[in-house]
Amino acid sequence: MKEKIKEYINTHMFRSRRHAYAVRAVILDLYPEDKEFHFKWAFDTKHNGKSVEEELITANDVLKIIDNDGKA
Repeated sequence: MKEKIKEYINTHMFRSRRHAYAVRAVILDLYPEDKEFHFKWAFDTKHNGKSVEEELITANDVLKIIDNDGKA
């Protein structure tokens, strides 16, 4: 489950820093020894000139994966 969550977080961007911080608190509680989660958030829907709208996630998206034991 941890690898699925890590891959999801590392390949997406959060809609805001508040979403990233909320999930970060949960991840640090679940996996305090793992420092390889990369929490990125978007200031805008464009990153390096291209749209990232389809890559944006919320804290609830990640929490659903955690609640479903990584089977979402």
